[in-house]
Amino acid sequence: VRFHQPCSSDVRLSSSLSQFVNKGKESKNFHSALKSHRVQCFAFILSIEPRALPRACVLCLCEAELNRTKDNRARLRGKQELHKDSESRLALGAGASSVRSFLSTNAECSFGLKSPFAFACSSGRNTHTHTVMADKVKVCIVGSGNWGSAIAKIVGVNAKRLPTFEDRVTMYVFEEQVDGKKLTEIINSTHENVKYLPGHKLPENIVAVPDVVEAAKDADILIFVVPHQFIRGLGQQLLGKIKKTAVGLSLIKGFDVAEGGGMELISHLITKHLNIPCNVLMGANLANEVAEEKFCETTIGCRDMKVAQTFRDLFQTPNFRVVVVDDVDAVEICGALKNIVACGAGFVDGMGGGDNTKAAVIRLGLMEM
Repeated sequence: VRFHQPCSSDVRLSSSLSQFVNKGKESKNFHSALKSHRVQCFAFILSIEPRALPRACVLCLCEAELNRTKDNRARLRGKQELHKDSESRLALGAGASSVRSFLSTNAECSFGLKSPFAFACSSGRNTHTHTVMADKVKVCIVGSGNWGSAIAKIVGVNAKRLPTFEDRVTMYVFEEQVDGKKLTEIINSTHENVKYLPGHKLPENIVAVPDVVEAAKDADILIFVVPHQFIRGLGQQLLGKIKKTAVGLSLIKGFDVAEGGGMELISHLITKHLNIPCNVLMGANLANEVAEEKFCETTIGCRDMKVAQTFRDLFQTPNFRVVVVDDVDAVEICGALKNIVACGAGFVDGMGGGDNTKAAVIRLGLMEM
């Protein structure tokens, strides 16, 4: 079972459950839907918005998994644990394979947060379930160009909406003068990056900061969205001045020329200069289309899958769909090389070639990748 993206093996049930969640209906409709089907979209339900699920629905899901075990003692023990007071730990029996796999994969991330599953099973109070709630995750966006501002729209909304994140999201802005005013002051007063993403309002919890150290010093997640040639300089400024437990996420497409020759991945460059693990986010994500909320998808390459759900929560929206995989280097390399193939396809159009020619160029390009 794949827990980081929707499972579509039963479209009819998935659709009905989506409608129930969206309408905010409580246990009766969920119970009838779940009990009348073999529950094979456990992952799908958790991927919608676990925090929106009523506790009774999550318990019903767990019971369905427990009932599938042939070990009567394990099933009984699991049900007893399942229905204990919400302040107790959720320790399911050995037979609940799917539930146990989900908990072991997702319950503890490096920030010490509850998993979405543990949160859904809690009473809503700051109590112990599977893990202990730690401080909220603080996010910093390093960069404020076209792409950086577009992604800030998504990050700002999700950080404000979800309880696991700090509301305030800092965004490092290289200070410039626009019509005699500082760009940071314009962004903070009008909530619009009038130079790089005009016409699109940023969430009010996005705070423009002209000092990169000040913006990044308390962040748990550093999102890098700057031209790659600035990474070394930023690394020199930030080294030793950010949290040792911070993690990076690069949205920078392209490669760097390594010292002494050869090619170096941007995520490796960030790790080398800041001594933090760096993940990547890549996709066919034109900034203006993302800002206009046109549908697209993206892939996050995650070096530690314990934080995969945290990344997914931070970026997922109805129009910006996220898939998380563990092959970080492949995601980053393909994110850069695909643009070369796209240029080739465009050249075919410019030269008056046909669709067959374009298809051949794309196929050959993908083969080379």
